[in-house]
Amino acid sequence: MRKKLNQVLRLILIILFGAALFLSFNSFLTRPSLLSEICRHGSCDETGQLPMDRAKVLAQAGISVSFYAQYKFVLDLFTVIIFMVIAFFIIVKRTNITMGIYTSVLLLYLGTSFTVGTLTFSSRLWELPVKLHQLIAWILFIPFFFLFPNGKHTPKWTKYLSILWIITEVPYTLYPNSLLSSRTWPEWLSGLYFFGFLFTCIFAQVFRYKKTASNVERLQIKWFIFSLILFVCSIFISGLAGLLPEGINSLFRSIFFLITVAIQALTLCLIPLSIAYAILKHRLWHIDFILSRTLTYVSLTFIVVCFHVFFVSGLGALVRDPDNLIISLVSTSIIAVLFQPLTVYLQRMVNRLIYGDRDEPLTILTRLADQLEGTLPITHVLPTILETTMKALKLPFIEITLKNGMSHHLGAALRESASFPLMHQGEEIGLLKVGFRTANENFSKRDFKVLNHLVKQIGIAAHSVLINTELQKSREKLVSTREEERRRLRRDLHDGVGPSLAAQTIKVGVAKQLLYNNPKAAEELLSSLEDDLGKTLTDIRHLIYDLRPPSLDDLGLLGAVKEFAAQIKRPHTGDKAFDIKIYTNRSDLTLSAAIEVAAFRIIQEALTNVIRHSKATSCMVEFQADEKGLAIVIGDNGKGMARDFKRGVGLSSMKERAEEVGGFCSIQSTENQGTRVEVYLPYMEEGYGANKGVNR
Repeated sequence: MRKKLNQVLRLILIILFGAALFLSFNSFLTRPSLLSEICRHGSCDETGQLPMDRAKVLAQAGISVSFYAQYKFVLDLFTVIIFMVIAFFIIVKRTNITMGIYTSVLLLYLGTSFTVGTLTFSSRLWELPVKLHQLIAWILFIPFFFLFPNGKHTPKWTKYLSILWIITEVPYTLYPNSLLSSRTWPEWLSGLYFFGFLFTCIFAQVFRYKKTASNVERLQIKWFIFSLILFVCSIFISGLAGLLPEGINSLFRSIFFLITVAIQALTLCLIPLSIAYAILKHRLWHIDFILSRTLTYVSLTFIVVCFHVFFVSGLGALVRDPDNLIISLVSTSIIAVLFQPLTVYLQRMVNRLIYGDRDEPLTILTRLADQLEGTLPITHVLPTILETTMKALKLPFIEITLKNGMSHHLGAALRESASFPLMHQGEEIGLLKVGFRTANENFSKRDFKVLNHLVKQIGIAAHSVLINTELQKSREKLVSTREEERRRLRRDLHDGVGPSLAAQTIKVGVAKQLLYNNPKAAEELLSSLEDDLGKTLTDIRHLIYDLRPPSLDDLGLLGAVKEFAAQIKRPHTGDKAFDIKIYTNRSDLTLSAAIEVAAFRIIQEALTNVIRHSKATSCMVEFQADEKGLAIVIGDNGKGMARDFKRGVGLSSMKERAEEVGGFCSIQSTENQGTRVEVYLPYMEEGYGANKGVNR
């Protein structure tokens, strides 16, 4: 079934291409004689013939009608050949079968319609074939704007407009005098209908470019729009030939006319070339740069010509001398003075349209600063930065990744992108990834310059996000630790001290009952109760000690460490007695409560590890206090740690305790050469758990 459909499709294509080639061939057989005649009807632009007044101007310059006919014939032949070659080339090299066939047929019929339409002037036998030819060309024309470049109607409702266009185009071409033909409608309604469709075509391409097009499709649309802009400009330039004052030399007017005819033909050829280029070779040229310069100089030319025409004609009408040389000189002088600033202004406007605010980095930085100065939640800082930068520079994709794993992005991820490290005080804290505006086209030097300026400001904001994120995590960890400690206390009180006190209460009640009837049993029960109370008191002391060792309040850090070292159970080291030496450069340490507890617990864990695992004969604890903090070194002469040793809970808790108060803990160990623990704890602000005068 599919094979038969392909055969039918191939047959239809052969018929369509054959019919277009046949009609085009016959049109060129009759075209030289048609162009050699002076136009005596109102369709001179459609046939390409010379009107009487223009033929006279050419004759005054010594240019004959036959020369113009040959000149115009060569340009028409060249144009049709370009359309035909591109149509065949696309259908052979197409990547999207449906859109490739559609584009190929459209280019073939649209390119030949400019000459085929004149066949009816030679014989009425060509009327029906020509109408069918023109019908195919115009039926395919408007929907092309809704389908290009991927073959899908965008927006979706444009498919109904395509159907409406086809329905109204059939009577317009085949039955021009019917009520359904727009030729019989009032002039305002016919104009509204045509320009309404034209506006919808432009809207469809803009909507596709802004909302749904991929990066490659945007580039294809830019090539198509570029060729249309040039063609419209050529029509505008051709119109200027009729606005030249009659007093101007006829040779100049004739040459200008012939040049505009050639320009219009060449720019018309750019339409199929740009479509083919967009479909097949869209990654080879910097279309943004070409489009930017084209828009700038087309706008500049339009403004200059309009100013000159209206200035000269206006003042000429006032002084009743349209050919006054002084007026022309004044107009030229004004244009010369305004040319440079006008060029700069137009280039800035066009660049802002294509590149965003790339040429005004101060504007971007100011806008970014204004956004960040507002009362933004910390979670909105990075998305705000991305959104501001993306809109300002018209980027398709942007992403920030911080070293803590936090990442935000806008737009669809692209293979082609540039990466910029985010730095803060010489440290890399993240990465900014920016997608190229068009596929496989790197940023310009100016883009990189602006982005490098932005990266410095983004790095500062990213650092504040990192700090706030870490602070939030620390708060969450503190809350979690506090709740875990409360849960542990509740469990110990509920499972240990609580049942013990309940049992002792029962024993007191029993002892009261036995006191008079069996004093000896009551005495034994009270003795047992006394032992239980002692154990319960010991358990309570252990709970209190786990919260904060009482010796810290009684003896201070140095005294508490000495007491712990004296009470700790020594290992069996043979003949040598295990020795713990404690050194300090200051005996009057005044530390906050948090620092004292952290230091004591770290030393306690380190000495416990030495006793249990190191097989050392001696251990040293050294305190070095300065104006900024307290340094502690715990070393032993034991067996050290093996290379494949995995750190357990004890060593990890030592590091965590140091980091909780803003310090650090490093552990260095070499096998058979002992272990060295270095701790640094910065002083905390006065009043934050301060415990003054504790080292007695």
